[in-house]
Amino acid sequence: AFEAQENVTVPVVLKKKSFIWKYFIKKNNPSEPGKIMIYSLNLVNGKPCQKTYTAFSSTSNAIQHLASIHAIIEQEKLHIKSIKSGNIKDMLEMQNQQHFLNYLNLNYKLPNEKNLKLLIHQAYDWTEGLMKELLLSSAKYISLTTDLWTSRVKQEYIGITASFMNSDFKIYDILLKLEYLSYPHTAEYIRDKIQLIIEKWSLQKKVIAIVTDNRSNMIKAILYLNNITRIPCTAHTLQLAIGKGLALVLVFISRAKCLNQFFTYPKQIERLQTIQTSLNYPKILGVVCDDSTIRKDEHCLKKINFTDDEWIFMKYLVNLLELFEEATIFLSSSIYATLSLMHPIISELQKVFEDKTLLVLSEAIDFAIDTIILDNEDEQEFVEQQENDEEKVINPITQNYVQINQPMITEGVIERIKSIIVQALH
Repeated sequence: AFEAQENVTVPVVLKKKSFIWKYFIKKNNPSEPGKIMIYSLNLVNGKPCQKTYTAFSSTSNAIQHLASIHAIIEQEKLHIKSIKSGNIKDMLEMQNQQHFLNYLNLNYKLPNEKNLKLLIHQAYDWTEGLMKELLLSSAKYISLTTDLWTSRVKQEYIGITASFMNSDFKIYDILLKLEYLSYPHTAEYIRDKIQLIIEKWSLQKKVIAIVTDNRSNMIKAILYLNNITRIPCTAHTLQLAIGKGLALVLVFISRAKCLNQFFTYPKQIERLQTIQTSLNYPKILGVVCDDSTIRKDEHCLKKINFTDDEWIFMKYLVNLLELFEEATIFLSSSIYATLSLMHPIISELQKVFEDKTLLVLSEAIDFAIDTIILDNEDEQEFVEQQENDEEKVINPITQNYVQINQPMITEGVIERIKSIIVQALH
């Protein structure tokens, strides 16, 4: 009885967890007792595929056969979430991402985080070599642009960009460095950083000018560099002039920011859109609160809401600032030389600002329609915040608290702002 049991062929039973069993069946292999042959049932033009496999611990070969020969993949495995994230690190760690690639090519494996960092460094070194060759072979003279940048976590970085024109008058911009800059940001420290970058890229005999903003440490740092001319950034100069002019209306701007914050609440955003549609306004200029059931909330908002004169003043102010926006965008181009345009643009702005007939309000503002914009439940947090702040905000320049619950007297303010800006541009 024992010997009879030894001669019995015991079929191997595979658990049918894989989707391939929709297209394959299992049969005992007569030439190899105890093993199973896998026959494909997928029909091609009404005929069986005839592809067979011996029993295996993995279904990879069968999966690859279905994908490459019959274009059949397991649809339910292709989760959108496996490819939706834009974070490379997350994509590498997603198991579903590798499953997806298996259907495309079983031989391809996603690089792990260590290999990805290695690839990035190799790509950086390769690109750096190409850029060095381009600078040394095509650039006779180079101007640098440098600035300090602040990250979201309040860390300072210094960026240095090289600009030059080749013999065919084609303009190039190459980012040489963007690295963390520790404190203190003294002129000597900034000078040393710039000098190291120039030496690293072998540009000692090519750099003739550096564009910077008007900060004192930047100005002094370039003075320490021999035979290099500093060129003030025109866009930054324009922004400084604007800042001096807007110093007159810092409280007004603070109130505008608080009012803007109120309309970041989801329900108010929806209502703001509804108002725009119902009134056929291309842009919503303001809303008026007037509802007896929400007097408490309305009272808090009215402390920072603009008067009719202030809305009209804002229209004039926006018209003024649009001129600077247009000039700044024009001067920020990298497809044409802007140095020769600096003085003509500033002169044109001075001429326009000295023209008292410049600004004509193109449309009237209608505040006759009452609109409910407050809700007790949704805006309670807003009300409590305003009460706790005692109707004060911090002046961004002086860092002192200023009252924001009083309307601004707008008469003559635009002309004073224009006068200050014109003086700052000289």
